[in-house]
Amino acid sequence: GGFSAFRHQAAATAAAANGVRSPPPLHLSLEELGRLLEALRAAVAAAGFQRALDALRSRDLGAFKKRSEVARLLCAAWKAPLKASGLPINAHSAPQVVAAVRAQSSQPGIRTLSEEVERLLN
Repeated sequence: GGFSAFRHQAAATAAAANGVRSPPPLHLSLEELGRLLEALRAAVAAAGFQRALDALRSRDLGAFKKRSEVARLLCAAWKAPLKASGLPINAHSAPQVVAAVRAQSSQPGIRTLSEEVERLLN
């Protein structure tokens, strides 16, 4: 399903929250989630993000360190779209967005956007 590429990044972000349990899932309408996903897609499609991602991939890092660095890069790229959507900026944001996308992943528009984000991260 959509957004499977974010499982590791979301897990790393949640682990960075020092074991604090995630707050309840986000409750976004289908339209709100679609707008947020489009903004997130634009953030990861940006040339600067793609250059940073390529540079990170070329570094000789272990799998855990690389996932952590990708999560950090992703959180930085997502900060503005999350803030613009009125969502909190904290260690739980990425896992909450992933959960919201998974909950609506059967919706064609959501699936298409999430798969595009996933493709841009692979």
